[in-house]
Amino acid sequence: MRKLFYLLLGGLLLSAGFTSCEDDPDNPGDYSIRGSLDVIGISSMLGEEYELVISREFDSTIMRYNIIRDTIWTDKEAGESTILEDTVWYADGTCRYVEMEQIDLSPERDTLILSLTSNARWTAPTPENPTPRWYALQSNAGGGDSDIEIVISRNGSTNPRRNVQVQYIYTSDSATIYEIPFLQMGRSN
Repeated sequence: MRKLFYLLLGGLLLSAGFTSCEDDPDNPGDYSIRGSLDVIGISSMLGEEYELVISREFDSTIMRYNIIRDTIWTDKEAGESTILEDTVWYADGTCRYVEMEQIDLSPERDTLILSLTSNARWTAPTPENPTPRWYALQSNAGGGDSDIEIVISRNGSTNPRRNVQVQYIYTSDSATIYEIPFLQMGRSN
């Protein structure tokens, strides 16, 4: 009985091996296309739609750097050396930089949804943590068309928050960078 089971199992694995192989995988895409990213809408779970106003849009140069280290022997017999470091900056293409006007949020607890269209991988790093913490990202990386969720805590004060949270969103190749500032209003506003 055991031999029959192993024979059937071997036949099943062999047939699965022959049927699951493809001849040639298709081309997954054109990697020479420059990454693009657009923020197409900001809405809230409370039903509010925020207007996207671009305050400034320009092309900027992407600057990258290399650190070059060199060892100079001052006394080889004693094993004494000096290590010199030099930082070399170089231009590595251009990027589209978009600055949005500040978005004033209501003082109520809410969840914002930023809708993105993209043909590349993108990252939205968490802004500096304010004290008290009122701004938290639920998702901060992805690819293609996606949504970013941001949880906003309730502002019980009558004054607006003291610090503006600036959310950056950029493609993995830094071809497009968005800067969106958020400020939560107080109860009296």
